[in-house]
Formats: sequence, C-alpha cells, structure tokens
Amino acid sequence: MKKVFIVRPFGLKTIYSKAAEGEAPKKSEFDFDEVEKQLIRPATEAAGLQGGTTAEVFEAGDVREDMFSELLLADLVIADISIYNANVFYELGIRHALRNQHTILIKCRGFDDTPFDIVGPRYVTYKKESPDKALEDLKRAIKDTLASDRTDSPVFKTLPALEAQDPEKYISIPDDFLEEVRDAEAKKDLGLLALLADEAGYFVWCLRAWRLIAEILYQNKSFEASRVLWEKIRSEKARDLNANDRLATVYQRLAESELTLNEAEGLGLLGKSDRAIDITLLHNNITPNSRAESLALRARNAKTRWTSSWKDKTDEALFHEALRSPYLIESYNWYYAGFMADLNHFYSGLNALGMLVILISLAEAYPEVFEEGFDSTEIAAGKLAEYHRQKQQLSIAVQVSVNAAKLKQEDLAKKDHWVFVADVDLFCLLSTEPKKVAARYDKVRKEAGKLNIDAIVRQLKLYRMLNVQTANVEAALAILNPQSAPMPKRRHYLLFTGHMIDKADRPKPRFPASSEQDARNRIKDCVLSVINSLAKDEELFGIAGGACGGDILFHEICVELEIPSAVYLALPREQFLKESVAFAGKPWIERFDKLLATHPHPVLAQTTELPRWLRTMPDYSIWTRNNQWLLQSALANGGQQLTLLLLWDGGGGDGPGGTEHMARAAEKRSAKILLIDANKLKQEQ
Repeated sequence: MKKVFIVRPFGLKTIYSKAAEGEAPKKSEFDFDEVEKQLIRPATEAAGLQGGTTAEVFEAGDVREDMFSELLLADLVIADISIYNANVFYELGIRHALRNQHTILIKCRGFDDTPFDIVGPRYVTYKKESPDKALEDLKRAIKDTLASDRTDSPVFKTLPALEAQDPEKYISIPDDFLEEVRDAEAKKDLGLLALLADEAGYFVWCLRAWRLIAEILYQNKSFEASRVLWEKIRSEKARDLNANDRLATVYQRLAESELTLNEAEGLGLLGKSDRAIDITLLHNNITPNSRAESLALRARNAKTRWTSSWKDKTDEALFHEALRSPYLIESYNWYYAGFMADLNHFYSGLNALGMLVILISLAEAYPEVFEEGFDSTEIAAGKLAEYHRQKQQLSIAVQVSVNAAKLKQEDLAKKDHWVFVADVDLFCLLSTEPKKVAARYDKVRKEAGKLNIDAIVRQLKLYRMLNVQTANVEAALAILNPQSAPMPKRRHYLLFTGHMIDKADRPKPRFPASSEQDARNRIKDCVLSVINSLAKDEELFGIAGGACGGDILFHEICVELEIPSAVYLALPREQFLKESVAFAGKPWIERFDKLLATHPHPVLAQTTELPRWLRTMPDYSIWTRNNQWLLQSALANGGQQLTLLLLWDGGGGDGPGGTEHMARAAEKRSAKILLIDANKLKQEQ
C-alpha cells in the first residue's frame, strides 16, 4: 500500500489577506484542519493512500526522527504552502533534498506570496471558503504525479547529477516475517511464500519483502509467481536493474513453454523479455559479466524466434527457411556481442560459434538460397569467406576462454561441470574425429554424475536436424543415449470452498445436514465438467480446507474420481476439529481423520492469533488469512490453470474468512469460477 505524508499548518490560524495599495489587510481565521478534512483526506483515500500528518508524529513521541523517516519514505508528500509557516517550509525543504519526485504543493490564493525558490513547481489551488471544490483537481494531481517520472524537486532540478535517496535502503523487514519466509523456503511451500508477499503489500517495507520472495520463487523455477512480484517492484521502480534482469529471464522461460501452446502469446512474451533486457543494458553500473548475460539472453530470444520460424517445415523447405530467417544472423550477432562484452563469458562465445557454424553449413549446402540476400554471387562468396575467417578467430578465442575457466576449477573443491561440458561441446563443433567426440562426452557424463543433460541433447538434436557436424553429433547422441521420456502433464488446480454443515442452533438454514446428498451430487457434476474441459496435457489437482460439509465432500469425491488433493488446515488437528468439524458429530470427525491419514495436510498456523508483524492489518483474521493461503497456493503452483468451485448461497459469512471472502478474492485475480447455488439444495425427507 502506498504511503502519503501531509505537511500543513495546524488548527485555526489568524491570517491577513492581501490588500490593494493604500488599503489595510483584512484579518480572518483560517481552519487548516478543515482543509485536510474536506480536500486532502478525501483525495488521498480515493487514491488508496495510507498515512498521516506531522501531528501524528508529535503524538508518537520521537518527533524529528519519525518526521524525517516519513518525509524520506512516503511515496507522496502533499504540502500546503498557503501561508508562511516555518515548519511547513522546513519539512518541504527536507523532502526536496531527499527525494527528487512525487511532491504536490497546494495553496489557497490571496494570502502570503509563494517564496521565489519554489515559484516554478505547479500547485493545486483551492478556496478558503470551499476547499472541497478543488477535490477533483487534487485527485487528478495525485494520479498524474504518482504515474510520472518527472522531477519536481527544485534541488534536483538545479543539481541534476545529485542522486535521490532510495527509501528501500532505509527500511528493515520485521524479524518474525523473515522467519516465516525462511520456514516457507525450507519447506518449498510456494503458496505460503506467495501469501506472505501478498500480505507484505500492506506495509511500508513491501518492496524489500517482494524482492526477497520473488528471488526465492525464481530460484525454485516458479516463474509465473515470481513474475507477479518482479512486476510489482517494476511498477514502483520502472528501471530497477534487479527486477528487469530477472524479468528478462522469467519472460523468456514462460515464452519457451507457451510457444508450444500458443505461438502468438509466446512471441509476445519474448518481446517483453527483450524490453526488460534493453532497460538492463542502459544501466551504467552493470558489470561486464551481467552485460554479457543480458546480451546472451537477447541472443537466445532471437534463436527461439529462429527455430519457431521453421519448426513446422519439412524436407528442403526446412533448410531454406532456416537459412533465410533474419533471426539466424541476429542471434549470432547478439551472442558475439555478449562474448565481446566479457571474454570470460565463454557461454556466449560458444553459442556464437555454434550459430556461425550452422550459418556456414547451411550456406554451403544451399548456396542459391544464401545468395538471395546479396546483389551478386561474388558478394555472397565474399561474405561467406568472411564468416569462415570469423569462425577461425572465434574458435581460438572461445578455446582460450574455456581453458581459463578450466584452470580456475582446479582450485575449487566443488567443480562446475558445465565448464567441462562447454569444452566438449566446443570440441564437437570443431573436431573431425567422431570417436574422440564420443569418448569426451562419455567422460564428462560419468564425472558430472546427476548433471541434467537435457540442454546438451537439445543442442545436439538441433545440429542433427540441420545436418551440422553429422558424424560427431550421432556419435555424441549414441553415448548420451537420451531417453524420450513423456512430457509431464500441466497441473490444473481445482480450488473448492463452500459452506459448512449448519450448526443445530443456526437461525436460518443454509446447508442443513439433510441436503448433504444433493450437495455431493452437484459438487461431483462440477468436478466432472472440469475434467471434461481439460486439455490432453493437463491433469487435475484439488485444493480445499477440511471443514465438515463442502470441504470434506469435495475431498471424498476427489478420492472417488482418483484425483489427488490436499487438505489445507488453518490450525493443527485438535484446534481445527474444535472450530470446524466436531460440532457436526462423530461421523464427520471420522471422515475428517480418514482424509488426514491419506492426504497431505499442510497447517498454516499453531494458534488463531496472527503473527506480531501482521496484527496491524485491518479486518484480517486467521480465517481470512487461510482463504488467502488456499488461493495463493493454487495461483503460485498453477498460475492461470485454476478453477474455483463455490458452494455458496450468495450471502455474507457468519464471521471473517467465509465463502464470500474467498469468492471476492478470487474475482480480483480473474480466476474461473463455478458456482453451486446453496439456496437450491434439496433436502432429503
């Protein structure tokens, strides 16, 4: 949640209006508290901003330290400069010295002149008698200011080389929040990590929390969940180096998996990756290695576009299209640029050489196609000769780079086996002795142990498809013996939430015990409809709580239909039974325990009390938190492959965290929703 800090005079002030020459100034009373009440507060609340004024800092006690913190950390400062007030101008000066943007000035005309050194900045004007008349102007100013990168501090305008303070550096994350993050990381609970990130959004330290959790999700290859957080960071800091660097890779990984399902969407994701790379490369403080990494990723994106342009072709058309595609030379150029940015980055050099070998091989096999891009046969021949010279020079440079990397490995206890793989890949590209190629791949395969060889095999199969170094490639693949394992199915998450069985003393029936069979039938019909809608490469996984009524019925139906599911518990068994199961009787307890004996059942918390760091969040309880946990778990693991199944009467819950809350939360995330109207449940006689 964005924060605002309001700088203004307080209470009723005696002021004098400007007077014409020869006339006495008119004395009047000016109620600045009313200006906040009628104008400032309505505007900030409409913008979803949270925060206060210097008066609240005075009440807190440590005046100067807290005031300085607010002026530094606030996403927006609104300062009322209607009259000469020492505190207002002092605080405004501090803000202008610390932050280069996102400060709004407001002023009631007709009183003190604006000081000359802040005459330039624009400000919102209002009338003393009716400040609320300027409400729409202030709302618009807040929206425009927060969306703008414009410098509004006269200090930074005058001294453009001065760097504004980064508030993120001065904010600490609560220790107990960090402990929860580390526990979730250790358990690889992606849903809990996503929940913690969502909750952190309410607090001033959200950026640091998002950055921490986004990196954990990234390292765990939960790219969609990671993307959401990196984009949140980038929405606050558009040119953030860390966020753009990670998003470049995230979008590239998402694109490669999406291209097989929706080519247009996949290519769009590659474009987003390219734009993030471009922002990264503009940073002055990017290291040579990071620059090489970014350029190599740009090359990989071009390579992906290249393979996508001819993957559906057959026979001669495949080779012709592969050679004609502009992405072939584009990929080579980007890889080469990466290697030139850092000659220790042998990965980009090796891949540049690989693309160049492919280009030369295709050009020599199909000279008539290669010559299409040149004005004459002689010019084409000259270009091909130039490529051969580049190949010779690049081969030597890459070999030196790989050798240097191998020497560094000698002093390391834990070897980076990819260095030795690169050495063999290079030998495969340049050698004319297939048996030696096979022997080297066999050696590195044995020494590397559980090294994932998918990337090696993928590149070798690309060479095979294009008839590049055929003898070497066949010898290598025979040794590596890649198994064509079936592609794992994508999980589609079915998240259920619904009413509990009515308690005996419930005044108005909602889900009476006599409606259990009809509820079961309706839930089962919906589950079957989801199964029938799945794509061939999708499988279903169920998520729900464990309360008597809808939750337990859902899990039992999943068992019947052989659908794996997990029982998410807000509290440990004994407490959860007391809160959500036991009142319905012994049979429901037995059914609950049977599910726990055969299903994974993660537990959110040990008590109903929220963690200390979370207790200031309004209208939040263990039950609303549990709903968010269920939803975030489905989203973090399944991304867009999510359906929410609701058993709901459309009304409010009996307390916080009910079915209505889950429905509203899912709507905000654009989840597909199937509704079973609890009002239509039939009762057995």
